[in-house]
Amino acid sequence: MRARKCPQVIGGIAAATKRRLPKGLMICASPQCAESSDMTGVRLIKHEAVPKCGSYEVRFPDGRPSRFFYWDDEASRRLRPELLTGEQALERAKAVARAARGSA
Repeated sequence: MRARKCPQVIGGIAAATKRRLPKGLMICASPQCAESSDMTGVRLIKHEAVPKCGSYEVRFPDGRPSRFFYWDDEASRRLRPELLTGEQALERAKAVARAARGSA
């Protein structure tokens, strides 16, 4: 199974990390796009309402609750210890998605 692309794929994420996405993993800006593309694998969705601040959601196809990784790239706003930088949050979200793909 190859990673699928949708019209709203965030190409900058893969390009910025210079890594290929795991097979079956789709990064999409909107959940509606992923749901309408008949994607049945684990989905990694970026939420960014405020510039340099947001979360990555790892959505599972089997109905398990999603995992969220919150991030903020402004150090002055990163007051809670569980907030990560954007790069750290993306790496952790990818690791959870890879683990879920491996256990399926």
